[in-house]
Amino acid sequence: MIRLQCAPNFLDFGGCRTRDGGRVRRGVLFRSDLAADPTPRDQALLDRLRIRTVVDLRTSSERRHTPSCWHEAEGVDVVHLDLNGDPRTGDSHFASLLREDPTDQGAARMMRKVYEHMPRAAAPGLAGLFDKLADASALPLVVHCAAGKDRTGFLCAVLLLSLGVPRETVMRDYMKTARRRHRERQESRIAATITAMIGATPTPSTMDMIMSVRRDFLASALAQILTEHETIEAYLRTAGGVSPEKLRAVRATLTEREPR
Repeated sequence: MIRLQCAPNFLDFGGCRTRDGGRVRRGVLFRSDLAADPTPRDQALLDRLRIRTVVDLRTSSERRHTPSCWHEAEGVDVVHLDLNGDPRTGDSHFASLLREDPTDQGAARMMRKVYEHMPRAAAPGLAGLFDKLADASALPLVVHCAAGKDRTGFLCAVLLLSLGVPRETVMRDYMKTARRRHRERQESRIAATITAMIGATPTPSTMDMIMSVRRDFLASALAQILTEHETIEAYLRTAGGVSPEKLRAVRATLTEREPR
């Protein structure tokens, strides 16, 4: 298991079994929180991974405020796929929900609404992302946002589902982030953003909810996809412009048959 001091949520999300008896390849798909200041040991580990593509889900303002270590890495292609609509990045619509009910219950309702919005927010970037995933020369690939749990968790869940990984396995993979410690400076930054948006300091229980990883959050996003499109494949095709041929190519690149 890879442990990065600069990015506690850095994980290889390969290795999952697929419904047809295959397995998602290890060492080609990673998810992470923001890696801004790698230690020498971190950098040595990252160098050995030979990352070729980084998908940054943060907004342009987040990227300007805190560049990641990938932005200056030689030979790394950084793809910007903004998953906006997150109150922690200053989105006033979702912050208004928390302003109306600043309790932990209000925070939970807000987070479910954030997740329900994610499928539409992600759709414009899916075709380009799947082009990368089908290209072996663009791998290994890292998906990251700021905390590596919500935007990243959602998109990586969609990728695993598109590869034929059962939903319950995807849920378990998503919940792995709950066992990784978030940095205090990250929480203080998010608390400051929310304070500015709602005009009050969020309580510790409210912050705990916002920083938590919960099955019902991801379930809200997946339910939205199934309500609007019935299947992940239909969502990719109609909302994301990912053709069946492209999806087959991605599956061929990212999955392998189990050895007998």
